[in-house]
Parts: sequence; C-alpha cells; structure tokens
Amino acid sequence: MESPPVTRGPRVRIVMRCLAWGILGVVAAECFVRSVVPFPLFYQTWFEVGIHRPDDELGFVFTPNYVGAMRHRDGAWRVPLRLDEKGFRLPVSTADNRDVARREVVLLGGGSMMFSYGLRDDQSVAAQIARHSVVPVRVQTVSQPGFDLARDFYKFKRYFEGRVHPSVVVVNAYGRHSETEVFANYSSTPSKPVGDLFWFHDNIAMNPRGLPHRIGRPFSQSYVLAGGCRLADQAYSRLPRPQDLATGQPIKNGHQGHDNSGPGETNARQHGNDLFSEMREYFERRDAKLILVFLPSNGDDRPAISNRTSPSPDQVAVLDLRGSLSVVDSDWVAAGHYGPRSAQRVGERIANAIQPLLETSDDEGR
Repeated sequence: MESPPVTRGPRVRIVMRCLAWGILGVVAAECFVRSVVPFPLFYQTWFEVGIHRPDDELGFVFTPNYVGAMRHRDGAWRVPLRLDEKGFRLPVSTADNRDVARREVVLLGGGSMMFSYGLRDDQSVAAQIARHSVVPVRVQTVSQPGFDLARDFYKFKRYFEGRVHPSVVVVNAYGRHSETEVFANYSSTPSKPVGDLFWFHDNIAMNPRGLPHRIGRPFSQSYVLAGGCRLADQAYSRLPRPQDLATGQPIKNGHQGHDNSGPGETNARQHGNDLFSEMREYFERRDAKLILVFLPSNGDDRPAISNRTSPSPDQVAVLDLRGSLSVVDSDWVAAGHYGPRSAQRVGERIANAIQPLLETSDDEGR
C-alpha cells in the first residue's frame, strides 16, 4: 500500500519563500555595495588602514611617518593626517621670525580631544595655542586616542626625554572621571597589556567586544555582514542589563552611568605616590612649569565632584574649562570632538593661561 504524498502546509511555503527572498536580497545588497564602495572593507571609520602597530610595552602605538586620513561620517571625512618619525602629530610653532628662540610646550593627556581628532594640523588645539601665544612657542602634542594620562607620561619619557626640554607642560584631564585619572596611583611602567584587550584588523587596534570579534575574519569579507553586526551591537548596547536594573544606575550610550570615585575609594594623594605628584616632580627637576587643565565636553559638563583634592593655586596653575563650551553653540564633530571653532576657543584659553608661566620661565633662563 503506497503512503500518501507529503504535502507542505501554507506556513512552511511562506517561510521558505521569505528565506529565499531574504537570501536573494542579501546577495543583491552585497553586490550593489561592492559595485559602489571600494574593497577591501574598512571596518573602522576613525582612521585609514595602517594607523597602529603592535608594541610590547603599550600594546599598540601609532605608526611612525604615517600618512593617511581620519575618517568619520560626522563632519570629519578624509581629514588628512601625517605623523612624525615617532608616530605623533607634527609639532606646531608660532608663526614668527625664524631666528627667534621658541619655548617648548608639551601637551599630555586628554586623549583624542587634545590630539584634535577630525581637525587639520592648522586647526588643532596645538596650533591655536601657538597662534595665540604672545611668547613664541613650539607645541608638541603627546596626547593620542586610546592612551590615558599615565601612558602619555610614559611615552614622553620613552620618546622625548633628553630630546625635548619643555618650558611648560600642559596636563589635560577629560571626562567625568578626570580627577580620578589625574590623581591615580603611579607606576613607573605601564601595566602589561592584556592579551585580549584589543585585536588588530588592517593595522587598526580595536576593542575585542561584540559580534565582529566573535565572528573573526569572515566579518571583513562582507559589507552586509559587517553592517548587520554593527547594528546588532548598537541595539544590544542600549538594552538594560540585569546588574544595571538591580543597582538602579542610569545608562548613557550603552554605558552604566556611575561614578567610580565613591566614598569607599582611597585618596591616592594621601599616599604621596599619585600620578600628578610624580609628573610634577619629574618636570620641575627639569625646570618645566606645569598647568592642570580640565577640558570641556559636550556631555554633562558640571564640575566633577569627587573626594580628590585638587592642587592649590600656589602649588600649580589650574585651568578649569568644564562647562565653557555649550552643546548648542559649539561646532562638535566626529561624535563629540572639538570642531575648528571649539578648538580655537580652548586653545586660546590655554595660551592665555600659560603666558605667565612662559614669561617666568624666560626670566629664570636669563
């Protein structure tokens, strides 16, 4: 006796048709994008490929003599970038008589904000400091995206000690945990990079979290797969976590909005071995003046409240710019970085603040 023929129900047929159309849609989208967008795929839009290289001590460093561009869809598309023989932004000097001696100014800390991500060399904060300084200066930017203040200090000693003799060192702090970073416990060498702290793709150091890292190399072979992963990661980052709901902490841009500098935290300055004190002793032994600058941001820019005690004015100059740039009136680019007008305002304020230090240094050098 023959068995009755197997028939698929209407729901199964609908599912199969949707699956087939979905596959055809993905293939068509991939073919279309590849026809209009160059290949290979650039995962990271912040820089063109080759910006980083591995480093045993710091995990990664910026590639010396790099020539490329900064790439961000928010007002900073293909902004030219050229780095010097050590991998730092080119120093900027006051446009004056070439025979006039220039005072060295070094910028530490502040990450991508003081690196002036998204801006040309002549628009950078360093260029604005040089332009508005009455005393002729040469400004060297050590600040780089992905490096905190402690690693900037280490990079100065590694690359510039004995070669650059600064008259003024501008120590920059950025973000809601800026005071915690400035007065953190000091270590003479940076902590050894964790093996899975980041991974390299086309010589760009990237965070290992999310679907791109889990998928691995196939991720870079498909524009549709890459776009889908990034959209999924963005959606996932905005979902409330069980631990966040339990603690009642707010979430901003996928990050829990708590302050690490709580009452139970030990004040590093009480031990006399904090980062800022170490930096101050190091540079003062080399006849350099320090100024501590708290940088503005486009977020909640009220002055930070912590149990850290900022140095008094008679010990070191302090310039607090938090709240000085309005979210509405400022020209933010690249997801919250300083635009040309904002960089000009920040650079001019810093230039005015360091003039007394430069004049004092000039008098002591005579």
